[in-house]
Amino acid sequence: MSLPSLKKLRNDIYFCIRCGFCRFVCPVVSEKDMEETVGPRGRMILIRGLITGDIKPSSRVSDKMYMCTGCAYCRLKCPPGLEVDNIVLAARRDLFSLGTPIPEGHLGVLSSLKSNGNPFGGLRSERNKWMESLGGLADTMSKTNLLYWVGCTTSYTAPNIASSMARILNKAGIGFKTLGASEKCCGYPYLLIGDEESFKENAKEVVKQISMGNVDTVVANCPGCYRTFTELYPKYIGSLPFKTLHSSQFIDSLIRDGRIKFSKSMNLRVTYHDPCDLGRHAGIYDPPRNVILSIPGINLVEMERSRADARCCGAGGALRLAFPEVSTNIATTRIKLDVAPLDVEAIVTACPTCVRNLKDGVTIAEAIYDVKKVDVFDIVELVNNAIG
Repeated sequence: MSLPSLKKLRNDIYFCIRCGFCRFVCPVVSEKDMEETVGPRGRMILIRGLITGDIKPSSRVSDKMYMCTGCAYCRLKCPPGLEVDNIVLAARRDLFSLGTPIPEGHLGVLSSLKSNGNPFGGLRSERNKWMESLGGLADTMSKTNLLYWVGCTTSYTAPNIASSMARILNKAGIGFKTLGASEKCCGYPYLLIGDEESFKENAKEVVKQISMGNVDTVVANCPGCYRTFTELYPKYIGSLPFKTLHSSQFIDSLIRDGRIKFSKSMNLRVTYHDPCDLGRHAGIYDPPRNVILSIPGINLVEMERSRADARCCGAGGALRLAFPEVSTNIATTRIKLDVAPLDVEAIVTACPTCVRNLKDGVTIAEAIYDVKKVDVFDIVELVNNAIG
């Protein structure tokens, strides 16, 4: 049986001491009654069995590998420092290449990526529908070297984030352009599902398209897109001819340079949720907080589990696309255990996918656990509201 990705990591896999420190911080295993095989330690045992041949690839094994958010909290708690999340991704690649059945939800994602250029089944022509709310502003997008990469989640499920970002850039006097309806997925879901070849092919197409516009800076709202451009593309296809900034980084710099001025006090008690791809994976913790604290009238209250210790919202790793109930249960736990005790009025995050899942978590926590309802904002929306 060919398992090329896992065999390259054989030494790391055998180095797992099965201590279980990872097990007690895994957001999935906590929602699955501490079931061993959906936790990091259980997955490592299954993966070792795949390498030795004691366990055969099957849909049951596949489901265990895909029931992971990729939050990397297990990596943080692993005494030997094993990158357990990356080992799980390697298992997904090998299982996928062997033709092992994958979750049905992911089959739909792959089909939509290839036919529609996004994982949600949205029409290509609807990708830039968010621009309709901009009025004349959409006509002022200039021939500039700055590209606002909107991303699939923002375009199709959180259009207010996209329009807020466009308004912020306009008010700051920053010329920018988008790819409009021709923008396609960065390809991150391909890699999360295990389709490595499609990811590499898609990456080359995206970079070529961006490069044709003489772009030197890309600004992205989505931490998944940001991680793809800054970490994954260089790893798979080499260095890029442009730099990439997350929207929180770019807005932070605009505030420090005096390009963004706030016209009103928000008078709002908030907490900040660290997205896993932006926080633990990319190490970006301060820029979003700098932005929040610069807004007049904002009272930022930190959750006990924040920064590197932040609890995952449950949407990452393509989990929500295949196991939505587990995903929203994780979000509900985040609200119930970490947000509710703070008595805040809103949660601010810096990820459209986190916004979507946390909103579901708020709704469920209110209905089932009688937790006070709070608003959920992307940091871009908060800044746009404060500028007025």
